[in-house]
Amino acid sequence: MYHLVQEAKKTNFVTLHENTFEPLKSVTKHICTSTGSILRPSQIIYSYLYGGKEVFFEKEDIDTMKLLSKPCLRLLGFKPRTALKDYHNLKHSIFIYPDDYQIKGSIVAFSAILDRMLALDKIAICKFSARNNNLPSMVALLPQREETHDDSSQKTPPGFHLIHLPFAEDIRNPNIEKQPSADTDQILKAKMLVKKLRIVFDSTKFENPALQKHYASLQDVALERKELEEVPDYVTPDEEGMMRFKKIITEFKDSVFPPNYEPNPKSKPAKNVGKKRKREEPTSQESEANGSTKGTKRRKVTTEEKNAATTGRNWERLVADDEIKNLRIPELRAYLKINKVRGYSKLNKMDLVEAVTAHIREGGKPIKKEKVSQKSSDSQSQSQNSTDVKNTQSQSSSGLKFPLVPVKKEKTPSMDIDDDDF
Repeated sequence: MYHLVQEAKKTNFVTLHENTFEPLKSVTKHICTSTGSILRPSQIIYSYLYGGKEVFFEKEDIDTMKLLSKPCLRLLGFKPRTALKDYHNLKHSIFIYPDDYQIKGSIVAFSAILDRMLALDKIAICKFSARNNNLPSMVALLPQREETHDDSSQKTPPGFHLIHLPFAEDIRNPNIEKQPSADTDQILKAKMLVKKLRIVFDSTKFENPALQKHYASLQDVALERKELEEVPDYVTPDEEGMMRFKKIITEFKDSVFPPNYEPNPKSKPAKNVGKKRKREEPTSQESEANGSTKGTKRRKVTTEEKNAATTGRNWERLVADDEIKNLRIPELRAYLKINKVRGYSKLNKMDLVEAVTAHIREGGKPIKKEKVSQKSSDSQSQSQNSTDVKNTQSQSSSGLKFPLVPVKKEKTPSMDIDDDDF
């Protein structure tokens, strides 16, 4: 197989060692998480979760599962040459020619099929796969006759052009609205314009300006030049030669385009360029599912919704069936408030579910948290301070002469606030 036409692309860069400038090779190794040792390929197995269980596979089994088709060119049948349309060609074709060194007798079979297809003006439809794991494609083999020069040297070789055909999903049928047709005057001026601006053109005589600029820049960097060499771009219109037909161009322009038409208007910047898109606010259902109310406007809970938290619900059954997590945040907070469970105002939904579940499993007793115990310890220290004041006053009244130093009472802050902030 030969690619007669292929797009020329920029070469890829090569990673080199910083000191020795030798090419580097990337290597991937698998390390065991428990022992830290490097695993060999024979020590690695693969698994897929199927039906709730892990099914284990070897490397060969995975390769067999991924194998779609082997390299092949299988003949399916023949069609008239007129059945091949120009729009059937998806990409560049491939030229195929037999090789007796790899397949003996291929030249004889090739010559016989080529001769009959040229005589009957037929094309061959085949299934084609270039290599392993390649998606098979439908192709058409277009025969090509051998041509020679006057001196009997070969001009074009005999062979087949392998043309990739589209599948049913690859062909589009766009809905194009009907456009207004041109009048007779516009058609005559367009014909005159096309007739005068004919050029002798051959794309193979032009070099790709992007590639030439790339290679010129590499050359300038390698030679340590201070200024980069400019690469001429020959894929530009001949403006000086077109000025001779300015009158014809102007007449065609005036007949087709509206008055005061500008072919290249100054582009206006888009309104949304440089501006960040406003973040979409999550809905109340999404916020409740995430256990957060940040960024959303809080809605006041009605009295009926609060009463619904305690009436008409079997909370023990909800906890047993693990359906307590389906309730909304206001319902969970209302239950904790009515049952006098403290410290729930700043909890998210998951913590609220755990607090209600723990309260029900403990027999409906209020949960004692660290904040509540801290409050009791602060009250004990406050009572101890008041006792010290009384002892000081009693000592001063018994005749001891030293000034009475009052002990400043610090108001103990409330640790839990049961506010209806939902």
